[in-house]
Amino acid sequence: MLSELVKTRIKDQNLSVREAARQIGLAHTTLARIIEGEPIDLDTYIRACEWLRVNAADVLHSEGKIGTRSEVAAGVASIIKASPSLEPIFEEIVAKFEAGEISSDTVNDLIKYAAYRLGL
Repeated sequence: MLSELVKTRIKDQNLSVREAARQIGLAHTTLARIIEGEPIDLDTYIRACEWLRVNAADVLHSEGKIGTRSEVAAGVASIIKASPSLEPIFEEIVAKFEAGEISSDTVNDLIKYAAYRLGL
């Protein structure tokens, strides 16, 4: 879905990929990866969603991704948006989750606690 939203905005505003990437603050090659639907990191995903003026968590949910990974990504995106200083910590948590070093239950507990502390 992110890919389609980006394509639509580029077309509607008659932008080149380079110009759109400049507006987002990404390399044009990174934006090309988004357009092709290739994997991107969380920060890039959030930047693209902010440029589109859409909520990253909503886009993740609307993509129909089922399972713990998308739930983790949506939760982390909400936390980082509310408190950008937590981004390095949650990047490490997500990396450990993806490597199988920590369970989804632990990650969900951390997300819930951070959301609680931030009043989300």
